This record gives sequence, structure tokens and C-alpha cells, in this order.
Amino acid sequence: MLLREQGDTSRLVALACDAQRQERLWRVSGADLEALSVVSAAFDLLLADGGRRGDQDVSVALRLAASRDGLHNRTTSLSPALIALLARCGHPARAVHLAESQRNASDRAAALSAIAGALAAAARPEQAAALLDGAHSTQDRDSFLSAIAKGLADSGRAAEALQTARRISDPECRAEPLVAAVGALAGVSRSAATAQEEAGAWVTNADSWELEAVDAVMAVPNTVSRSALGASLAAALSRLGEHRRALALAERVVSRSTDSGDAARRAQHLALFAQGMSTAPGLAAQAAEFAMASARLTADINDRDRADWVCPHVAASLEATGHQQQAIDLVSRFLDDPEDGLVEIGIAAAEAGDLERALKLAQRITEPIYRARVLIAAGRMTAGSRDPARTLRLARQACDATDEVPYLHWRVALSADTADFLLRAGQEECAHAVVNRATNMARRGQVPRVHTLMKLAVAAHRSGHRGDAARLIHRAEQAADASVDYARVLNRAEVAEGLHHRGRPAEGDELLRRVIHESRTLADRAEHAEGLKRVAEAFGRIGKPERAAELAQEILGLAGTADSPSRRRWDTYAAAGALLAAGEIDAVLRLEGGLPDNAVDEILTGVVKRLVDAGDLAAAERIADWQGDERALGHLAAGAAATGDVTRAAALLEEISTPVPREAATPAVVKALSQSGAHATARALAEALTAPDHRGKALAAIAQSLGPGPQGRLVLVGALCCAPWEQVLEEIAGVVPEHLPLLTDLISAEG
Repeated sequence: MLLREQGDTSRLVALACDAQRQERLWRVSGADLEALSVVSAAFDLLLADGGRRGDQDVSVALRLAASRDGLHNRTTSLSPALIALLARCGHPARAVHLAESQRNASDRAAALSAIAGALAAAARPEQAAALLDGAHSTQDRDSFLSAIAKGLADSGRAAEALQTARRISDPECRAEPLVAAVGALAGVSRSAATAQEEAGAWVTNADSWELEAVDAVMAVPNTVSRSALGASLAAALSRLGEHRRALALAERVVSRSTDSGDAARRAQHLALFAQGMSTAPGLAAQAAEFAMASARLTADINDRDRADWVCPHVAASLEATGHQQQAIDLVSRFLDDPEDGLVEIGIAAAEAGDLERALKLAQRITEPIYRARVLIAAGRMTAGSRDPARTLRLARQACDATDEVPYLHWRVALSADTADFLLRAGQEECAHAVVNRATNMARRGQVPRVHTLMKLAVAAHRSGHRGDAARLIHRAEQAADASVDYARVLNRAEVAEGLHHRGRPAEGDELLRRVIHESRTLADRAEHAEGLKRVAEAFGRIGKPERAAELAQEILGLAGTADSPSRRRWDTYAAAGALLAAGEIDAVLRLEGGLPDNAVDEILTGVVKRLVDAGDLAAAERIADWQGDERALGHLAAGAAATGDVTRAAALLEEISTPVPREAATPAVVKALSQSGAHATARALAEALTAPDHRGKALAAIAQSLGPGPQGRLVLVGALCCAPWEQVLEEIAGVVPEHLPLLTDLISAEG
């Protein structure tokens, strides 16, 4: 790049921030990778210039950061499946560029592995292997191999799929591609003997691939995944003529998965097995028996919420095994909204080949997400037929339903599924059109969040930029009012809290009063309680703990009237969050026994943080010691650093055994060290971080402690080079408050 070689920072920055040029690059390449590389190059020059001069113009860094973050935000809604479809449509380079332009490393790896699978399915092994060679860790490599194996299996290359699956090092990751490979062998072979001939190039023992797949399934710790995979494997073995082995596997997995005392879980596992086994004629009787057993279990469940949750799974299994009327009767009896079950029945009908029934059910469904899912299932089943007109008609109907969906991520996901069955039907041009439309929809659909607008408004107000704050709040109010249902409650609570922090308490109180009323009118019981909890958290943060405590008691009242034990536990969880916001630690701890099992650690970690913030490290450590959650150790480490106990803080960080939570906890420790004047130790910790977002947050904390001045500005630009500006807004306001109007202008330009 000529400007970079010449060291022409100002012109390179102008080029990097040129929105019209960014759009031209997108139109030419179909991705933002080149535009992002220009931003990165401009940041490199800016950092070098600042190092030489000993100071920085942070406004330039803010423009670059806003430009970069805007580019990332435009494609953040693109799913790995949608990106991979571009490779299947014959545009692998564009797909790779889109994947590589994802901000998060995990998102990049997921997209690239999906592309590798798509290339393998499209008989482009060299390109898939090239992506595999770029995997940066054993975990990523296993993910790539899994995607490639499933792609090979999907395209009928069973032996190659089996060979690839066996190269996966993680036993749990190996299970799904192994099952897919055995399923592919069953698809191209009429017996185990012919399957062995097909697989013979890769295995020597006639039984080894079957036994290996069985062992892999049994090693899967998640009982839901184990049941689904076990059912698929049993069906494949049965189609190969291995009925006894298939039934033995079914009995083994079912006995392992249904030994829980939770009747709803047992019903779910039996339903999954019934539906998966129903695809094998030799297992039809056993599948029907499992489906009926799951229905009997469901009928005896006293917990209304648990029955409501499992009912769609059971109804689908009844439909798949030919018990159509029983499926309809079940959802009519148990579900407040029968469409929650009709969608699963419709999908099961389509997968069983009864397209007319599936389409009749789709006509009864008013929820567009559900209707689109049934239409897509029907379209997938017509993809291999000789009726392209019907497939195209279903695709149009699915797209029409998708257009009615108000949620962007669902529109993208449904569009990807529609394009997938069009590709399977050989309709590549139509599939490509759907993918491009979804990609453009995702790029246009990203707007600044209410949370971001309010954070910036509060920062601007505190820095004396009252006009900018008013503009931002007005925009946040418009965005909040435009949202619907539960999202509207959350967004309006965010605005109300911001109004308090901006010195408009009367307006904030009035808005919170209206939000409380809206929460009480939400039809969904869980959203009702969660909405009240969110308002309680707002009261806690604006210094009104007594109001938070009042809402906690109201939520506990809801729990007392709950018509199911599970609903009572989740209402109690919401009440615990409200009590935590009120600072009533003892009351929170008394609720521990009434919480859902998977929510206990979260609440106790919140208690630890609250105690650390209050300076009671001894009490916080006592809870962390018997709780054992590593996130709590991060809060303790920050508390120790705040007291100047650097040794203890470092030791607590080292106790966090896995890198991701350890890095996530480090910026808070760096902030505490910086505030206590231990800048050298803080800088060393920050420099050791590998995740850009965490590194940027840690550097920003150091910059804030240095304050306005050359050193603070130098470190802040280094932080902006790594992290989104939204994540370091407090630190920006602490170092360069005079530049907050620039951020207001930049965010206004986003839409």
C-alpha cells in the first residue's frame, strides 16, 4: 500500500474513513476485508507517529475506530451458514473474505470451518484443506475437520467422511461427524458388508467403524445431544441390516439418558429417539413405542411449565411415528399457544414425506417465523424431486413469511435455510439471489443500540455537552419506542436510567413507572418477572434500593402464585436479581435453595461482586471458596488489586484455570492496579493479553488513570486500536472529554 509505505498518515486516514470508497470496495469484492485492512494500516501509522512525537490526536483514532466498528457491525448478523452458502454458490473467495472480516476470533473460526465444509461438499478438497491448514488451535482444527467430514457425508462421499472424522482429536467433537459418516454409508450401501467394502480403504476391522461410532455417541456428556445422535446412528445401523445392534444401541442410550428423576427430560429423550429412529423402517415399531411412552410421561407431568416445554418435542415424535391425531390433541391440551407445537408437527410431517399435511398445517400458523420454518422443511423435502416449480413456489412462500419476521437474526437464519434447499434443488441462481438479499438486509439492519446511545448521552452530559446529550437521548427514546414487547421494556428502562444520570430524575421516574406497568402487561410470564427485575436493577443503579426491594417482593409474590415448580424457581431467580440490585445480600442467600440449578452460580457470583464492590473481601472470599465459580475469582482478584495486594491479585488470576475467563477478568484487575498507581504491573498484565477486546479494555483503564495529557492520549489510542470505542467510552470521557461531540456526530452518521 503506497500511502503506508510513504508514511502519509493523514491521507491514509482519510482513505480509511471514506464511506463511499468502502461501499465501492464492497460492491467489487462483496466483503469489507480490504476496507478493514486500510483502517488497520492507518492505525499502525498513527501509533508510530504518536510514538515519535510523544502525543496523539485522539480524534483521528476515534474516526478510525468508528469506521472500523461500523464495518464490523454491518456484517455481525451474518451467520456462518449464510457465509458458507456463498462458497457453495461458487464464490469461495468472497466467503473467505467475509469470514476473515468478522471481529471475534470465534466467529471467524466458525465461519471458516463452515466454508471448509461447504467446499468439501462441493468436491473442492484442496481449498478445504488449505483452510484447515490455517487453523490456529487444536480446537479450531477439530471444528474444521468436523465440518469437512459432515460436508463429505452430505455429498455422499461416505468413506472420505469416515476417514476425516477419525482424525478429530476430541472424542465429543468426533461423535457427530462419525454418525454422519455412518449415515452416509447407509445411504450408499444396502448392507453392512457392502458398507465395509465402501469403507475398506480406510478401516481394516469390519466392525471398527460401527463400534467407534457407538463409543463416540456414548461418550457425549450432553444427554440431549447423545439421544439425538444415538437415534440417528441406530437408524443408520438398521438401514444397513444391523437391527440387533441398532436396538441394543437404542436401549443403551435410552437407559443412560432417561435415568433422571425429571419426567420432562425423560419424555424429551424418548421423543428425540422416536423421531430419529422413525426414518428406519426396521425400527418403526420401537420408535412408535418410544413416542407413546413419551406422550404418557408428558400427560403425567404436574409442572405446567415443564409440560409446556417438552410438549412440542413429543408432538413431533408422535407425528413422525404416524400418530397424527394424538400429536394435535397433545398440543391442544397442554399449550397455551398451540402454534408452538404445530410448527414442530408440521416440520415432522414434511420430513416424513407428507408434504400436503405439512402445508395445511403451515396455513394454520399465523406466527411468520413458525410458518417459514414449516415451509422450509417442505422445500427441503422437494429439493431432490423432479418438481422444480414446486420447490421455487415454496421458496417464494418461505421468503414472504421471512419478510414478516421483525427480528433481523431470524430473517438471516431463515433466508440461509431457504437458500440451502434451493441449492440442493439445483436452483443456484435463485439461491444466490436469496443469499445476496439476506446479506444486504443484514448490512442495512444494524443501527446503534439504545444502550450505546444512552451511555454516550450520559458521558456527554457529564462533560458539559448538553446539546449533544439531548440529541442522543431523543434518538434513544425513538429507538426504544419503536421496539416491541419485552425488548421495548428493556430499552425504555435503559432510557429511564439514563435520564436519571443526566439530571432529569422526574422524567426518569415517570418512564420507569410506565415500564413497570408495561412489564405487568406482558403476556409471557417469564418476561413479566424479568422486566420487573430489569427495572429493579435500574433503581439500584440510580440510588433507590428501596424501590428495587419493593419490586423484588412483587416478583416473589409472582413466584408464590406460580402454577408450576419450574416457573416458581425462575421467578425466584428474577427476585434474587432484584434483591441483589437492592443490596440485600442476606435475603439473596436465603433464596439459594429455591433457584434453578443452572442459575445458582450466576447469582452467587453476583453476590461476590457486590461484596467486593462494598469492600467486604473476606465475606466475598468465603462465598467464592465454597461456590467454586471461576468468574467469582476474577471479581476477588480485582478487589485484591484495589487494596494494593498485587501478589494476591495475581495469584487469584492464576487460579482461573482456563484462558478465556482469565483474560476476561484481567481488565478489572488492571483498572484497580492503575488506580492504585501500580502502572508498570498493570501495563505488563495488559500487554500479556491476547484477545483484542480485553487488551483494549485493559489499556483504556491505564489511559484513564493517567488522565488528560500526552501519556493518557498515547495509551488510549493503543486501546482504540484493539477494542470497539463503545467498550471504552468511560475511559474516552476521562481522557479526552472534548472529543465526545465527535462521537455524537459519528454515531449519528450510522443511521
